[in-house]
Amino acid sequence: MRKTPPESGNLQKENRELRAEIRRLRKAEESLRESEERYRRITSTITDYIYTVFLENGVPVRTVHSAASEAVTGYTPRELESDPFLWFTMIYPEDQEAVRSHAAELLAGRDPGPLEHRIIRKDGALRWVSNTPVIHRGSSGEVVSHDGVLSDITERRESQEAVRKSEERFKSLIQNSSDIIVILDAQGRFVYETPSFSRISGYEPGFLTGRTPVDVIHPDDIDTVLHELGEVYQNVNEGLPTPMRLRRSDGTWVHLEAIGKNLMDFPGIEGVVITARDITDRRKAEEERIEMERRVLHAQKLESLGILAGGIAHDFNNLLMAILGNIDLAMTDLSAASRPRHFMGQARLAARRAADLTNQMLAYSGKGSFDLKTFDLSELVEEMSRLLKASISKTVEFTLNLDRSIPPVSADPAQVQQVVMNLIVNASEAMGDLPGVVTLSTGVRECGQEYLEASRIKEKPLPGRYVFFEVSDTGCGMDGPTLEKLFDPFFSTKFTGRGLGMAAVQGIVAGHKGAVMVESAPGGGTTITVLFPAAAPGRDLTQFGEGEEGPDNEEARMPASSGAILLVDDESMVLDLCSAMVERLGYRVLTCPDGRAAVEAFREHAHDIACVILDLTMPRMDGLTAFEVLKRLKPDVRVIISSGFSEGEVAHRFEGNQPAGFIKKPFTLKALRSELSRVLR
Repeated sequence: MRKTPPESGNLQKENRELRAEIRRLRKAEESLRESEERYRRITSTITDYIYTVFLENGVPVRTVHSAASEAVTGYTPRELESDPFLWFTMIYPEDQEAVRSHAAELLAGRDPGPLEHRIIRKDGALRWVSNTPVIHRGSSGEVVSHDGVLSDITERRESQEAVRKSEERFKSLIQNSSDIIVILDAQGRFVYETPSFSRISGYEPGFLTGRTPVDVIHPDDIDTVLHELGEVYQNVNEGLPTPMRLRRSDGTWVHLEAIGKNLMDFPGIEGVVITARDITDRRKAEEERIEMERRVLHAQKLESLGILAGGIAHDFNNLLMAILGNIDLAMTDLSAASRPRHFMGQARLAARRAADLTNQMLAYSGKGSFDLKTFDLSELVEEMSRLLKASISKTVEFTLNLDRSIPPVSADPAQVQQVVMNLIVNASEAMGDLPGVVTLSTGVRECGQEYLEASRIKEKPLPGRYVFFEVSDTGCGMDGPTLEKLFDPFFSTKFTGRGLGMAAVQGIVAGHKGAVMVESAPGGGTTITVLFPAAAPGRDLTQFGEGEEGPDNEEARMPASSGAILLVDDESMVLDLCSAMVERLGYRVLTCPDGRAAVEAFREHAHDIACVILDLTMPRMDGLTAFEVLKRLKPDVRVIISSGFSEGEVAHRFEGNQPAGFIKKPFTLKALRSELSRVLR
């Protein structure tokens, strides 16, 4: 039997083992192909892009990509597998460092978790993806591969970005809102406040947390606020804007207008949202508007009253002119011992008192004419004391507290008497039928600007030394609304037909550059202080109690004049009277009923007219127009204006050329002689 050499046996054994290894490798390769095919079939049905990276000794040697790679990246699996670097090049440049670090963690065998980053698709579109890796280890623990799931999350990221921007926008609006926005929980306590609360109130941020509206709302507004808030909680209605006052940290109050919304079921809020707007400036502007309207209305009342008073004074002065002038003429023909002269004197005194009343009517509007004299206010009040006592109720005690060392004042005594009388009568009537005390005091006071700002007259006087009289009563006093209307024309707490007294007081004091202070409270009586500027020293004082001016006993006639006097007045009684008075003074007279007739008469007799006495208010052509025409006809014409208004008021109407003289109605024969003598000399 032939023996097989040992070397041959070994070779055969090695061949058998090699063939077996080849069969195993082929079988493994076939299994791998089957596995990859199965992997591709499985992953082809998944919309997410799945890839596998195979490693040998920690180094990537091969990648497998699912069919979804084309849907996510635009590249086919074959393109990605043929170019290992293609996948990395499509990473958005700003995200490449993050992806590189993420891959390094995987290669080191550490699970870095999911990574969101951007890729640039094959078509150039920018997409967001989420890369979630899974590590696979061999039997000895080494990393042999890792899988990755790449999901397109662009829509989610865009949605998240939109939400983020919306939240940022909402937060910015809330943080910078000028309105206060707060949230109250179910128990009515603050759980949130916007920064605007601190800006408006001055409190530190978070001050409201845990507090309730009662802690910061004005006590007078609490009931209204709680009622409206209760309706919001009960979903009865969302309510109209509710006005309220919020206490600032410095103790002052800010006006708010708030409205509420029930969001108890709204996620993230679960409470009542209150939005409040600062309306302090609006309220202030509204108050200023109301005050301005009140002042305009007051001014309109005064203007209407001034027009009414002026019209009445004009007609009344014409009547008084006829009465007083005729009495004057009659008295010149009566001897001093004549019994009727006494009665005529009394009639003249009454007519002059009536003339004073017409001046006081103009004082209601603050435009009265004042006959200024320098006098002692205490002396004037004392002179009036018997009349004042007779003017008040018998149940009222009247006391005087006069300062005998006060400086004099420069004022119209008749007007000051009117002020004193009005205040005393008002004080007496404030007590009704009950007993009480009215006190009239005088004094002197150094007044600063702050004190004078409290004057109830719009035009505040300058600081300085003031003489005052003060009327105090123990009567019913006045509340705020009554005080506000105290000086309004036609306002009265008494019966119909009263109400001009305090308007007169205001007008007279304003005309004297003085001030009026009022202190009063319901049930606490009233004190009214009237201040007049102290007169400069060295002026002669007017004495009171010396009786009325006596009749004109001087020779009536004046030296004869070669010229005539042209009298112009629309009232026939006044025209007849003035004609008689001028003739009594020795002049020839021409008369005209209006300005137009006067101009025609002057054209015809200009060479013979020495002076024109011209009424101011007339039909057809008034005195002002007639004066201008006369001046054009003869620039040196001498004109005396006759009017019931004061000389200052009349002079204001003439611009440039001023009349040669002025005589105030009603005037006496003596006053006419004096003015004619002055103008014609």
